[in-house]
Amino acid sequence: MSLSRRHALGLLSASAAAAILPGCANRVASAASPDSAAALLESLAWQLIEQSPEGATSLGIDTGVHAALRGKLSDRSAAGQKAMAEVLRRGLKQVEAINTEALDPDTRTSLAVVRSAFRTALKGLALPYGDVAVGGWRNTPYVVIQNVGGYLDIPRFLDSDHPVRNSADAEAYLARLGAFPALLEGELDRIQSARSMGLVPPAFLLDKAIRQMDAQLASLRDGGELTRSLARRTATIAGDWDARAKAMATGPVAAGLERQLAELKLQRTLATSDAGLWARRAGTNGMPGGSPPAPRPAIRPTKSTGSARNN
Repeated sequence: MSLSRRHALGLLSASAAAAILPGCANRVASAASPDSAAALLESLAWQLIEQSPEGATSLGIDTGVHAALRGKLSDRSAAGQKAMAEVLRRGLKQVEAINTEALDPDTRTSLAVVRSAFRTALKGLALPYGDVAVGGWRNTPYVVIQNVGGYLDIPRFLDSDHPVRNSADAEAYLARLGAFPALLEGELDRIQSARSMGLVPPAFLLDKAIRQMDAQLASLRDGGELTRSLARRTATIAGDWDARAKAMATGPVAAGLERQLAELKLQRTLATSDAGLWARRAGTNGMPGGSPPAPRPAIRPTKSTGSARNN
């Protein structure tokens, strides 16, 4: 499957942890022709999408030689973050080596966007906490909180984006469900690491996240939507899909969520009501070991500024 330059650039804007695609690492060297520049963009796009399997499914490109992506989830661990940074550094070096004078305006623009996105993402990944998107929207100092985290993303994704048209799709669903606990564990390690640096979310955000995770765990007692979604869509596909999904959901997945919930509840005992990274010990300079910032005067809500909690 060959990607157009426009499609390749679109893939580059998907949030992804990244590892090199087999055979792609040395396929494109310093380039000066439109064809070689386009090949580099395509190579970089597939390097990103290989570690963003959910994105591949949403885009409908987890087919053919890339069909294995349909049974995988992204790596949200610290190791995944390091792999992302390494691919961005390598890709940026390749892009910066290109002499763009002979290239058409579209290709030059695409390369400029990649340079900007990769440089910005590398600056974000140099911080010891949070998620950084390569393009996309997922820039967040908190890996798990009321609006981000695998506990929200994966059930929604499996129900809305993961197709179940045949037994192979159902097996891929189960493979992803089996990979879900490792994703949760990778997130847990990172939020524990952030706490050790003094990066604890504000209390009102933790309260929301804890309520949501509590509700999700309660629903998992009978398998929850993770089981019902697959059972509903495999009604005419022979197999013990319901039972297999329920065993995973009520077992390893629930256990992973319980560990995350215990950490959030621990963080809640340390949290304050102050909003904004200025109030986080690791938030002022992005590095551990600093002193807590001096208290800042409360901001009273006004008609023009709104609530301080929303700022």
